[in-house]
Amino acid sequence: LDLPLFDSKAIGRANLNASGRGTHYSTSGTVWAWKIGGTWTTPLDGIRLRAVTSRDVRAPNLSELFAAPTVTTLPNFTDPFRNVAVQAFQNTVGNPNLKPEIARNTELGIVLSRPSWLPGLSLSFDYYNINLKGVVSTLSAQQIVNFCFSGNQAFCGGFVLNSPVQGGNFINVQPFNLASWKTSGFDIEASYQWKRPLGLPGNFTVRALGTHV
Repeated sequence: LDLPLFDSKAIGRANLNASGRGTHYSTSGTVWAWKIGGTWTTPLDGIRLRAVTSRDVRAPNLSELFAAPTVTTLPNFTDPFRNVAVQAFQNTVGNPNLKPEIARNTELGIVLSRPSWLPGLSLSFDYYNINLKGVVSTLSAQQIVNFCFSGNQAFCGGFVLNSPVQGGNFINVQPFNLASWKTSGFDIEASYQWKRPLGLPGNFTVRALGTHV
């Protein structure tokens, strides 16, 4: 949807745009993504304001969901419950119960584009803020055991370290939606264009980009 809001010499021109998408995954169900943004070309010569906020998703890939098991021998694995070193097998496998990662992304910007007093100049400054949750990530075998030892019962069902059977010790390692990630910063862009420099055909443009995270 692209909706014009107003257009006049006194207050400039503005529009609102929005979009949405619903996706159904056979493993994790339905998830929605959307975006709402707008631009305002102000009556000030060459100055435009813009803003956008969105909900973005990334579904787990086939490897994260259905990776075939691989087994690694851990000959001196530390068992914190008994404070001894044991031999165990690390079973690395996919996780079909993963959910899509979900991010909220917001950007605000101001642009100076080809003003009448310097028509070759373009400048922009954009602030961004990204908050990502449910990031698919994998803990090490030692981290899984240590979390259980420290009292997190969610990690206690995926390993055995005191099996009475020879070779029965194991730790299952698989990806989970267990991480989060937040960042913010700003992007700066500047360019200047000369038409037919030194009488030569074509244009010549100098451009610079910078970002701060």
